[in-house]
Amino acid sequence: METAPQYLTKPDSPHRRTVYLAGSIDAHTDLGAAAAWRDEATEVLIAAGYRVLDPMRWPGDTYQDSARIMQRNMLDILIADIVLTEMDNPGLSYIGTGIDIYQAYQFGKEIILW
Repeated sequence: METAPQYLTKPDSPHRRTVYLAGSIDAHTDLGAAAAWRDEATEVLIAAGYRVLDPMRWPGDTYQDSARIMQRNMLDILIADIVLTEMDNPGLSYIGTGIDIYQAYQFGKEIILW
C-alpha cells in the first residue's frame, strides 16, 4: 500500500478548508507544465491557511494506472471542501478532469475554475 505525503498546510492556520487541485496531467508532454499552476496555487492557498491536495504529490508515479489514479482522486475529492480546476489549455485532453468535476458535483463540493 502506498503512503501519501503529509498534507501541505500552514501549521498556524485559523481555518482548515481543504482544496483539491484538478487539471490535466498525462496530456502534458512535460509534467513540469502540469505542476506549474499547481505549485503557484499551492503557495497562495497555503499562505491563506488552506490545506492542499495535489494529485501530483505521489513520488515516482508515472500516471499510467488509471484505475488507481481514479480511486485516489475520488478519495481526495471526497476529503476536499473545494475543487480548484484548471482547464485553460485548449489543446489538452481533460477527460480525467471532467470526471473529477462530475464527482465533485455529486459530492456537493464547491468547484472553482482556475
